[in-house]
Amino acid sequence: MSENVPATSQLATVGDELRMSREKAGLSLEDVSSQLRISVRHLEYIESGDRDRLPGSTYLLGFVRSYAKLLKLNADDLCHRIIDGLTEADLKPELHVVGGGVQKADYRARYVMIGVVLVIVAYMGWYLLRSETISPSGFLSVEENAQETETNPILSSETDEDTAEATITSELSTEADSQDPTENETAASDASDNSGTESNGSTSVDASVSDTSVSDTTLSQIMIKATSSTWVELKTEAEETLVAKLLMVDEMIAIPDDGIYTLTTGNAGALLIGYQGDDASWKTLGGNGDILQMKAIDHSLLKD
Repeated sequence: MSENVPATSQLATVGDELRMSREKAGLSLEDVSSQLRISVRHLEYIESGDRDRLPGSTYLLGFVRSYAKLLKLNADDLCHRIIDGLTEADLKPELHVVGGGVQKADYRARYVMIGVVLVIVAYMGWYLLRSETISPSGFLSVEENAQETETNPILSSETDEDTAEATITSELSTEADSQDPTENETAASDASDNSGTESNGSTSVDASVSDTSVSDTTLSQIMIKATSSTWVELKTEAEETLVAKLLMVDEMIAIPDDGIYTLTTGNAGALLIGYQGDDASWKTLGGNGDILQMKAIDHSLLKD
């Protein structure tokens, strides 16, 4: 019945039926487009029967079938009516032959891949540059601490004892000159009787104080040591970055005792914390693979 009807007329008839059913259902083109994922432009071409602006017959029939099912129409009947009006050229399968050149879409994909590679390379370069040793103000590494000690050596306990003894002798001499001869003799006798006791007591007290001072100075210096390469970031209480680097095996950083510092790392099991000079105090900051996010580093971590 419809063999002699042109494809455009058949499509226009079908399009009118679809439009009237849509309007009867109270749907807009935007509603149909959102449900079928077909552009509003193509829906308009179908309803108006504009065959020249629609894609190949395969896509056209697929659009009409989906549209008819949404409106609860006989999709097979509508599609057969359109097929009856199609020419032999429309019914031939569409072949897209790709020649020796590259399509524009391929070019765009390559440009995107090149951009991604460049971004990755730039990030790796920034990461390696940032991993270099940062020497913040007021923060010394182990090697810098050693140089600081050599430049400004601490006075030994013997020097302190000699200075103290000289001061006491000078004071006694001054007091002796201002007293009577008899009092001076008595004072000298008492001083000679008690010299051994005072000397021994003073030596032991000074030695004790000296040992305590050295011990306190050594044990108060918290150190972080890497057992394997891992990234660390050390910040102040004000979140100012002091160190941000890849800590290598056996490399150590000293934690100053003048404030609160926080540590961030992606592998707490690769880091040891302890006091400088006290091997028994060293312990790991966590298990392998444990992530520390701005963990406070203080003496409480080294308490049993």
